[in-house]
Amino acid sequence: MFKQKEIGGARNAVALLARVLTAVIFVASGGTKILMYNEQVGMFVDWGVPFAEILVPLVGLTELAAGVAVLVGFLGRLAASALAGVMVGAFLTAGPNGLNVLSFLLCFFILTNGVGGWHVLTEKEAGGMLKPD
Repeated sequence: MFKQKEIGGARNAVALLARVLTAVIFVASGGTKILMYNEQVGMFVDWGVPFAEILVPLVGLTELAAGVAVLVGFLGRLAASALAGVMVGAFLTAGPNGLNVLSFLLCFFILTNGVGGWHVLTEKEAGGMLKPD
């Protein structure tokens, strides 16, 4: 089920650490949005986000699904790009803070370096649909 991509040990360890940190941050954040819906809607409204009642669960589910995908390496670059988009939205609404910046940088690392050694499905195995033109 899991496949190991042949890359250097240190680079593989860094990629795995980035994936685990990214997953922890986004799964926790997404879970909070789902479990504490009313409080999160209030925060989105305070930040001036329109349609907060719709966006809170949408963002929460995106963070949960993409966070798990990054963790297991399932289309990790695609998942990281979705999470980076969520972070851009966070920068524009709540403003940058330490966790937002760290989260964005982790996503950027995964986008540029891939998911590392242990993964479920690589971009190549996905039929090349994620290769740049």
